[in-house]
Amino acid sequence: MKRETAHWKADLDVLFNPASIAVVGASDTGRGARVIDNLRLVGYPGKIYPINPKHASVNGLRCYPDVLAIDDEIDCATIQVPATAVPSIINQCAAKKVKAVVINSAGFAETRTIEGSSLQSQLTEAAEQANIALCGPNCQGLFSISNRTPLYFVDLKSIVKDPTAGSAAVISQSGSMLTTLFRAGTTYGLTFSHVISSGNEAVLDVSNYLEYLLDDPQTKVVGLVLEGIRDADNIRRVAAKALRCGKVVVVLKIGRSEKAKESVLAHTSALAGSDDVQDAFFKQYGWIRVGDLDQLLTTLAAFLCGRLPKGRRLAVVGFSGGTTSLSADLCDEMKLALPSLPEQTAAALGAELRGFLSAKNPLDLGGPNPRWVESVQRCIGLLGESGMFDMAVLVSARGEETYVPVLAAAAKAAHEKGLAFAQVLSVSGPVAETLKNKAREADVPLLQDIRRCFQSIRHLVEYGELKNRARSREVVTERKSTPLKVADTFRGKTILGERDAKELLSSYGIPVTKEKLALDLQDALRLATEIGYPVAVKIDSSDVLHKTEVGGIYLGARDAHELAAAYKQVTESVALKAPGAKINGILIQEMVNDGIELIVGMHRDRQFGPVILVGLGGVLAELLNDVSLRLCPLDSADVEEMLSELKGARLLQGFRGGVARDLKAVGDALVRLSELAGDFPDEIESMDINPLAVFAEGRGVKAVDALVVLRQSTGEARE
Repeated sequence: MKRETAHWKADLDVLFNPASIAVVGASDTGRGARVIDNLRLVGYPGKIYPINPKHASVNGLRCYPDVLAIDDEIDCATIQVPATAVPSIINQCAAKKVKAVVINSAGFAETRTIEGSSLQSQLTEAAEQANIALCGPNCQGLFSISNRTPLYFVDLKSIVKDPTAGSAAVISQSGSMLTTLFRAGTTYGLTFSHVISSGNEAVLDVSNYLEYLLDDPQTKVVGLVLEGIRDADNIRRVAAKALRCGKVVVVLKIGRSEKAKESVLAHTSALAGSDDVQDAFFKQYGWIRVGDLDQLLTTLAAFLCGRLPKGRRLAVVGFSGGTTSLSADLCDEMKLALPSLPEQTAAALGAELRGFLSAKNPLDLGGPNPRWVESVQRCIGLLGESGMFDMAVLVSARGEETYVPVLAAAAKAAHEKGLAFAQVLSVSGPVAETLKNKAREADVPLLQDIRRCFQSIRHLVEYGELKNRARSREVVTERKSTPLKVADTFRGKTILGERDAKELLSSYGIPVTKEKLALDLQDALRLATEIGYPVAVKIDSSDVLHKTEVGGIYLGARDAHELAAAYKQVTESVALKAPGAKINGILIQEMVNDGIELIVGMHRDRQFGPVILVGLGGVLAELLNDVSLRLCPLDSADVEEMLSELKGARLLQGFRGGVARDLKAVGDALVRLSELAGDFPDEIESMDINPLAVFAEGRGVKAVDALVVLRQSTGEARE
């Protein structure tokens, strides 16, 4: 069993707020000097101990030959020496009972060499045994602005001359991108509580830092630059905690993997690419996924100051007809509502507008005029009084000082009427410090670039909806007891063909088609009479996974004569195209003609375990690729979201007078498939129900065809 994350990996005060720091590799120049310079620059309140056997003093401080030569207790050490020297220094830190270490040195596992991997394994083992909270190696370090503690190897003066503690934190697996974000954040008016470069994550990983930040009262929102996840179990646990405590996580996932190109046994495996699975994880736990660094910063700014809107109804106010029209286009694209104005509100607004303007939403107030501050405040107030809106958005061209009183008036009016509010600058560019300060004082987001702005507003809306649903979840890792006869169906097998797969599904309450196995033609004719014509004729063989490819299926045999011809056609085609296949017999199956076809399945992701998929298409599933995924276990809210995400969702809801389908039965089938996957996480590699026929509302669903792929080790008897 995987051991629980150690408590010392979550309680990282000694790393973010150490009372004493040893700088290993200190010197008057280079990175060792930068660490000391940075500590002095921000007024670090603790003690600094330079370590270098070649120097008696560094930057006016007494220098020690090694960590063990220091008489005082040391909370934390920074290391910037060649990689080969690092393991022995970690052993010294362990002997000294140093509680935290930050390693800048490179030359470890990132080199993808035997030597580098061995060096990292050595320091990992030593740190784990001594409970040392180790950041890195191969990282830029971290800077706790809140605690005036830069364990940071980049010259702070080149990034920000006077860092002000704020409420946004950033964790980045890329050191250079962290520096970029830190520097650029000031453009967005962001101030940070902590910034962390996690590097190779030999001991501490993203989930450990995130858990610390969730418990940090100074931090309101966390941004992640994520290349990969090392401990999926722990990050799911921490993500559930973030959702419960209401701290927003904004993630930029880089290095998206292409979907596997090699041939796979199950459609689900082909459709569930690794990036799609991570996207499902983000959605399931309320993480906001963004596409670039600017979007990350804009979204952090939106959540840092913005109140969550109660819904997606926006009132947009601007000073240009073109800008307000563009805003309308973007709202439509982002599925943000722009309700029409009630007659009474439109009339009251008309009295405030100049003669060439009209009262509508979005509202164009024209260019600057002597009354524009008063006009903005009055108009947003009237929009708020209508009760038709959840959020007011003020769109202006640039971040000039002249907009300071306008922003103040608009924010005041919105807040007085209970509206969420954001100030949008239609283009990126220099922003007056007075405007940034006013936005910070009014506690409203000041956002740049109109498209990114409305994307961020959409994120605010969607997270608000998530919180309104008040959902939280815990990771279920406990295995349920299951009937022994179900487990026995796996023994000695790597594939469950259609008949065995359907028996397994049926044992979990998933409806399947009526069918029986015929061993010869006379048997088939008798069974067809019992089932009732028309019938489907299918080869039953674990060696034939996709029947259509070998002519192993005939649909709609209407009578005994057609059945006999179909039986002959199917058996001869399979014998010709799959001569080595072991044939169990021929399935005679009821025909299902009036259902919309879905593909439903499970794929075992190597990081997150069982993942459930639903999509439109049946045999066209891989061509259409209209699918939605979630991690197991699922609940009713998960499946509702999955179905709503499908591009073909309206087909299930009764598109253009069509019959509404039994979505509740689909949801029940997905939850039961999730339970099955959860009961056998180590045995089942993937499952396909393709197609799952969905009938009219109240008439349920049926699995028409199915396949279960078992893991190669499943043939062994279970304990």
